[in-house]
Amino acid sequence: MGAYEFSKWFNHEYFEANPDDIWIKDLYAKSVKQAFIDADAAMKRFFKKLSGFPHWRSFRRGQGSYYFVKNSKTQIILCQRHRIKLPKLGWVRLKEFGYIPTDSEHFVIKQGRIKFKAGRYYLTCLVEQVELPKSELTGEPVGIDLGLKEFAILNDGTLYHNQNKSSRVRRIRKRLRRLQRKLSRQHRTLKA
Repeated sequence: MGAYEFSKWFNHEYFEANPDDIWIKDLYAKSVKQAFIDADAAMKRFFKKLSGFPHWRSFRRGQGSYYFVKNSKTQIILCQRHRIKLPKLGWVRLKEFGYIPTDSEHFVIKQGRIKFKAGRYYLTCLVEQVELPKSELTGEPVGIDLGLKEFAILNDGTLYHNQNKSSRVRRIRKRLRRLQRKLSRQHRTLKA
C-alpha cells in the first residue's frame, strides 16, 4: 500500500473504527499527508536496498518534524525580518534573521519543515525566486581582481571584503572547534 492509498484508508476506515483519534483532524492536513509520504519513501528505499531499515521516532530521541506547504497561488506564507507565519501555528519568532528573504514580490516560500534537535527548533524553507532582478548593461568592460586578502576589487575601486577573514567568522570557527572537541569527549547516556 502506497502513501496515497494509506491516506485514503486512514481518513475513511481508520477514523470510523477509532473515533478517539479524531484529534488528528485538528492538525495541518498537509503535514499528516507528508508524514505518510516520508514513511512510504523510507520503506521503498529499504526494499530497494538503498538504505537501512527506517528508524521510527521515539519520545526519547526526537519528536519528528512539522511540515508546511503553500497550498495555492493566492496563499502566501508571510515572512518578516524576525518572524514567519506558519499554517495552523500563526506567527513564530525567529532567533536568527536575514537568512529567509522577506521580499514577497520576488521571493515566494513554497514549503518548509521545522525539526526539533538537541533542544532547539530548526526551520528549513524552500524559496522560489519569482523573477530574477535584471541589471542594466552599460557596455563598459569591468576588470575584477580576485585576491586572498580581499575577495574582489573592481576596476572602479569597489572593494568586496573576504568574509572568511573577518573577526566574527574566526571567533565562530574557534568556538566551533572547542565545542566539537567537547562533544567528542562526551558519551550518550540513556535515562530510564
